[in-house]
Amino acid sequence: MISLDLGCGNNKQKNHLGLDIKRNSSADIIADLENLPIRDCCINKVYSRRVLQHVEDYIGGLKEIHRILKPGGDIRIIVASLWGLLFYKSGFSQSSGKYSTFHLFTKRNLEKKLKQINFINIKITRIRSHRKIGYDFQIAAKKMD
Repeated sequence: MISLDLGCGNNKQKNHLGLDIKRNSSADIIADLENLPIRDCCINKVYSRRVLQHVEDYIGGLKEIHRILKPGGDIRIIVASLWGLLFYKSGFSQSSGKYSTFHLFTKRNLEKKLKQINFINIKITRIRSHRKIGYDFQIAAKKMD
């Protein structure tokens, strides 16, 4: 079973292959989410935390994730909510000013985009944020068999 941590930085999940755009990370693969150097249908699970909101073409990124997943493969993606954007814009975030892109997602918008890309069993929940206040969205979904 192959599990991939997209945008792992220096905090790669245990037993995951790490992928990040930054060379000074703990990634096993240095690549951009919008153009993954991974063959079709070979990954069982994809995990990503607070990365997708910084990808300029996040829909293209979701399509790439769908492409590399095996049929029946799972995703678990965490994205910031309005709280994350407020922290980022106000300068309270450790990453404030580091990214030129910050998409704001709503539960409805995320679900619509995932369905358009043919993900199924979509569950989007609020999870406690690392920021002490507010919440993030956690997306769980599958690629159709």
